[in-house]
Amino acid sequence: MRCAPFAALLLVASAFGLHFPVAAQPKSLQVARSAAVRMAFYPVNTKKAASPVKTALKKRSGAQTVSIEYVAPSDPSNVASIDAGEVAGDGRRTVELSADERLARLSGELRGGREGSLAAAIWTSDLPSLGVIAKEQSTAKGDFPGPCPVIFSGDAADAEAAVAAGATGVVLSASDLEQGKALGVEIIWAVSSETEVEAIVADDAAPEDAFLLSGPDPTTLKAAIPSAAVAVAAVDAMQADDAEVQAGRDLVGAGCKALLVRGACVGDSEDVIYSKFAIKELTSKRSSTFAIDGHTGSTNGHFGGARSSYASPKDGWIRVRQ
Repeated sequence: MRCAPFAALLLVASAFGLHFPVAAQPKSLQVARSAAVRMAFYPVNTKKAASPVKTALKKRSGAQTVSIEYVAPSDPSNVASIDAGEVAGDGRRTVELSADERLARLSGELRGGREGSLAAAIWTSDLPSLGVIAKEQSTAKGDFPGPCPVIFSGDAADAEAAVAAGATGVVLSASDLEQGKALGVEIIWAVSSETEVEAIVADDAAPEDAFLLSGPDPTTLKAAIPSAAVAVAAVDAMQADDAEVQAGRDLVGAGCKALLVRGACVGDSEDVIYSKFAIKELTSKRSSTFAIDGHTGSTNGHFGGARSSYASPKDGWIRVRQ
């Protein structure tokens, strides 16, 4: 506990029986004395503010987290049943949404709602999409749940532009070490060998908040990263028989408590319902064998409808069947 010099002087004077009537003191001295006494008896908080990406990906409780990747469609006609509008107003009028408006709506859905937060973070390699998502997430400041970190996982050459567009964190490789030290945001290091991890850890100026583990067995790299860092492991979305669920649970069992579902969202009508399914299954021990009917539009919760089931469809995902 720190003690202000002025308050310490008052305490010493009191120990020798010296007292100064408050009423006889100048008002400025009374104010200073009051402030000094508060400083003397209340500890000064010198703790650094937590990093938003690390805080979102690594829970203090030790619970696993699930992040969602958005992959911008190169050809929108190839994705499953895109919802281009929503029903609005008493007259049931259909309002057409632009691609950016749909993406902003998706961003809000992935953040969560009254039931709590959903995705731990949103990752994307597409710079224009990142700008839309980051702008939408910024509107949730001060709300519950608050903004999701938005992580750029694209070309390192676009990293500075991504930060300018609102990226909370950036994925870089060990070869981008110098760039990572100068970006001014949290870095998630993509590593596939212990040699790459060692190169990053050996540089005292390099941030060590998070590592995206890859390779044939990413869990073998976990022992090489600093204990305080976040170990992120990825699974691919919509595998046969929902195999990504068991794969993710195996990674969690091996100590990788931060999961990333690659390709979970691609701009189609299954984005939200699949993300809810994946997050629910990867953060619980419940069976994924129950099923629901086919789903499109607001009925699957894409635009905030009443349906909130987390099951996979009995006929499989439309995206996979196409």
